[in-house]
Amino acid sequence: MNINELVLDEDILINVVCENKEEVIMKLVENLDKNNHVNSKEKCYEDILARENQLSTGVGQGIAIPHTQSSSVKECKVSIAKLKDSVEWETLDGTDVKIVILITVPIESQESHLKILASLAEKLMDEALCKDLHNATTIKEIINVLEE
Repeated sequence: MNINELVLDEDILINVVCENKEEVIMKLVENLDKNNHVNSKEKCYEDILARENQLSTGVGQGIAIPHTQSSSVKECKVSIAKLKDSVEWETLDGTDVKIVILITVPIESQESHLKILASLAEKLMDEALCKDLHNATTIKEIINVLEE
């Protein structure tokens, strides 16, 4: 699954200021709503938090990948928030998070959900790619890193 087909310039937020992970998730969901990718931002937000409460999605290296399958989602999307300052997030390596990659898929798209997660996880195993993501300062740079 090609991540770049699912993330557009409008889906990337840079220098986001948030106090905690819930606020980051809300900003990403509000952006999805603004761009008409969800039917209900409240339902989408609730579904993401319900999944997050089952098991934290902090993968380490300052990155988290919250995700959901939700009846509120119109189409598969990948949204990214690059935070101005890191926020506390339960992660595998105990580090705070500065990059949040949100995966949202319609409820009937379980196979797509798994393919997107697998593709992202494979990319993020590359430490150089993670470093490049952290060093990216523009939307274009983030998209270029994900194309690697």
